[in-house]
Amino acid sequence: MRTYLDIAAVRIQRYLARTPTLRGRRTASAALVDMRSVAAEALAGTGAWLNAEAGEIDGVVSLELDSPDDVDRVSAVVLRALRRRLPGAEFQVVWATDLDYVTAYAEQMRPTILSGRSRVDLPTVAELPLAALCRLCGIDPAVTTATLDDAERNVCADCVERESWRSLSASRTGERRLASRLNREPVNGGFEALAGMGRRETRIAVIHADGNRIGAFFRQLANIPAERLRAPENAHLTRDKLALELSKATFEALAEATMSVRGIPGRSLPLILHVLGGDDVLVSVPADHAWQFARALLAGFNERMSRLVRGLDLEVEISAPTMSAAMVFARHDESFTTIVALAESALARGKRAGAGRSSWLCFHDLTTEGRHDEGSVVPLHELKQRQDELTELARAPRSFRENLALALADGGPEAALAHSRRVGVTAGTPFLPRRGSDPAREAEHTPAGMDGDSPTRLGLDTALRIARWW
Repeated sequence: MRTYLDIAAVRIQRYLARTPTLRGRRTASAALVDMRSVAAEALAGTGAWLNAEAGEIDGVVSLELDSPDDVDRVSAVVLRALRRRLPGAEFQVVWATDLDYVTAYAEQMRPTILSGRSRVDLPTVAELPLAALCRLCGIDPAVTTATLDDAERNVCADCVERESWRSLSASRTGERRLASRLNREPVNGGFEALAGMGRRETRIAVIHADGNRIGAFFRQLANIPAERLRAPENAHLTRDKLALELSKATFEALAEATMSVRGIPGRSLPLILHVLGGDDVLVSVPADHAWQFARALLAGFNERMSRLVRGLDLEVEISAPTMSAAMVFARHDESFTTIVALAESALARGKRAGAGRSSWLCFHDLTTEGRHDEGSVVPLHELKQRQDELTELARAPRSFRENLALALADGGPEAALAHSRRVGVTAGTPFLPRRGSDPAREAEHTPAGMDGDSPTRLGLDTALRIARWW
């Protein structure tokens, strides 16, 4: 039996977003990648070592120990080292003893996390509640001064650490790995430069993607006898390497999605990558490339995981994981903290719509719908089936789409159809109810959050929202 200990930074997206500068977010992302190195230095003489079965996941330190009796001592040593590097981060600690990491994670560690029984290590609470707040993040009390952009500022411990990480921005972050893989360079200039790569030069989209039912996938794997596993192309793939395959599928899908973004000159990546860990991706792209990127990312991940399950000859016993995503469209100068919070909520809504099984997207346009709108949800397969119709609708004059939306809001599908006939543009009619259909009957089969005006689920209101950035 082997003992495994996972120490992970949690709520990473919000932690990255606590600073308003891209430089601060990039250096924090680099520090999350560097957690394994920090832990490795602290492990000397502890009887623990990095767990090779878990792979390299941003913000996660997975260890293997000589004995379960060492868990408290080793976790304390590692947490002290990590806390010095990431003062404002929140960490989660979970451990288990089993035959291999996949089994330990699926049957013990993940259930512990989901039930809220994992150990949590929180940042130090301020002892002086009336102390001046950090002039950068505005979250924690200022504890020192730092020279930022040629000006002295009072900053908190986390922000001053981020400034000291500047050299880490060139380290092996997910963004640097991606740039190296595609022979590109990271975006220089932040969100304003990123938005300038698109047709609407002030708009970006933040995409948060995450795998569906990953825990169930590993639980199913844990119940498969080792001798039943067969790797693709007859290569030897043991169960303890499958976590690495998940991370690889995510990275390869991300690279493919990046290559799908065309028409941007220069050698810069058409994105800013904030988080890449396991099946978790947080990335920003120019708004008018968001739909292409998100569809390619989800489809690429789904295909790679399906191929893995087929290669293992386990299609009957195991359902391949899928990926869902949230997209928040906003101005480039919108609060990143606000965008991240909305993306988290939208992702949860998209996953609920797909029951955690199929790929769904929830999208929210801050530029037109405001912060209180819940956004719209749509299944990935619907976007694929209606791709040509959505493209035709997006190519229709913007004034037509705006007037069509007004007609639909004021008079319903009949008014929208009448408007289309009056101006002689039929791009919106494929998304209207079929003649003679029963709206009440169709509504019974429409998932919460989807339009009830189409027998194929994707109604005109949602289609018009999609077409805005399609």
